[in-house]
Amino acid sequence: MSDPNQTTRLIIQVGDGGDPEQFGFTCGANTFGIKLTNNLGETTVLDCDHPLNVPAAILRHLESQDTSATLSGTVATTAWPTWRRWADDADTKNVKLFLDESAANNGGHYLVPMILADLDLNKEGSGIVQFTVEIKANGRRTWVDAT
Repeated sequence: MSDPNQTTRLIIQVGDGGDPEQFGFTCGANTFGIKLTNNLGETTVLDCDHPLNVPAAILRHLESQDTSATLSGTVATTAWPTWRRWADDADTKNVKLFLDESAANNGGHYLVPMILADLDLNKEGSGIVQFTVEIKANGRRTWVDAT
């Protein structure tokens, strides 16, 4: 059995809202996370032939989908204005969530309109200021295959 082809190429880029829109890497970020959520509804279904049989079955169905992402790292002073404005204005921005590989290696990205949910800043003693950001979808995610 051969070893799996693994990747280290996960990255998140935030759009500038321009025309054409430019997407940039957040300087200082070194940890990235992406969460794709299927929100399920459920119905309890009785056995029609034996309705008193317990337990009944639960059938689930997709009601909605959600996408969220996290970034964290050190605060780069050049990136701070972007995050401060986004936190203050609560605008929706287009975000690319990359699995930055070739098409042959199943690469591509999700394009998602997102809103900033949380921006945390912290530091310890005389250390470097750290940040953590959580952004959440404000619409549908769309997968775009690598070319």
